[in-house]
Amino acid sequence: MNATTRPIRSLFLTLALGFALGVAVVRPAAAATDYTDIWWIPAESGWGVNLVQSDQFMFATFFIYGTTKQPTWVTANLVRNDAGAFTGSVYLTSGTYFGAPWNPADVTVTPVGTATFTPTSPADGTLTYSINGVNVSKSITRQTLTPISLVGKYYGGLTVTQVNCKDPAGNGTLSVPATITVAQVPNASLQFVFDIVYSGITVQTTLAGATVQQGSLYSIPAATLAVTTPPTQLPAVASQIKRTSLGVEGRWDAVTAGGCNQTATFAAAYTGP
Repeated sequence: MNATTRPIRSLFLTLALGFALGVAVVRPAAAATDYTDIWWIPAESGWGVNLVQSDQFMFATFFIYGTTKQPTWVTANLVRNDAGAFTGSVYLTSGTYFGAPWNPADVTVTPVGTATFTPTSPADGTLTYSINGVNVSKSITRQTLTPISLVGKYYGGLTVTQVNCKDPAGNGTLSVPATITVAQVPNASLQFVFDIVYSGITVQTTLAGATVQQGSLYSIPAATLAVTTPPTQLPAVASQIKRTSLGVEGRWDAVTAGGCNQTATFAAAYTGP
């Protein structure tokens, strides 16, 4: 084993064999959260906002009501600022009657105010907006439509980063291929089994617990993270778990027996039931 591979192999050994030894795995570089979803307030069912994100841009459509309680159509073009919020102008639009041939000359677009969406978590945020001088502020969350099945087998990768370890030799980043098997009880629980083989080492890691679904995202607030060799079990928090067009992705965070923070992200393509 040369000097270059020794730290990487050591990092994997601590991941695969040494959670209990105080190894920290913490937030790897990853794409920012995608907030595309339907958002609402459960206690105020009847109105909401659709957020569609494209990198640093977000298009919002509001289904709200005017002073006569009639449907009001407004949209917003929002851009992410340095603080991580999306902000921009709100527009009132009108156009051709839907039952008639579309006439571009009928379209009007009138700026009527501003809006800001400030995420407070991957599934929650604050929406503030103004329309013709009327200011509104709402704490909104993703709206769940139906349970989303994640059951199946996947093949992809697991990225682990370790920082703030008591033993600095445990710090570092490693990406390994993984076969992932997902079992699910709808509206109840998820179990991810990661089968990892690296440099002749085979290890199985299981992430499981009761789920919370918010829109297109699942989380496991009180997950259990178990490693087979040696038998080790840790509490963890799993979040941003979602089905993608090709497979599944998500992350977990934990604190090891050695007091280090631990985060891993995974993404994998569906290979079959």
